[in-house]
Amino acid sequence: MSARTISEKILSAKSGREVHAGDIAVCNVDRVLGTDASSPMAIDYFERMGGGRLFDPSRVMFAFDHYSPPASPETAAFHDRVRAFAKRHGAISATSARASVSSCSRSAAARFPARSSLGRTATR
Repeated sequence: MSARTISEKILSAKSGREVHAGDIAVCNVDRVLGTDASSPMAIDYFERMGGGRLFDPSRVMFAFDHYSPPASPETAAFHDRVRAFAKRHGAISATSARASVSSCSRSAAARFPARSSLGRTATR
């Protein structure tokens, strides 16, 4: 067996089969993260596909880290749209990279205390 990357190991574990570079993996995810750069387009696709609800709103998070603070009214409108979508669907909306990591870490620690680390070594 050849050495595998961390991505291959994670995707293999989450897809339930061995995955290698170039494979398509359908996975059960722990968390979904959308940024202010990609979320408006992802929301468009979600709505066009007839998406009515998020699979688990507590696992979906939107981070405003690429264009924050917004430099134009257009960018501010994108942020407003993402925030409204997050609120409507009960997802997490964080306004900075620091808040994003903090929210994600606190959320993970609450759900998976034996596997989470907030500035300390995780134990099993």
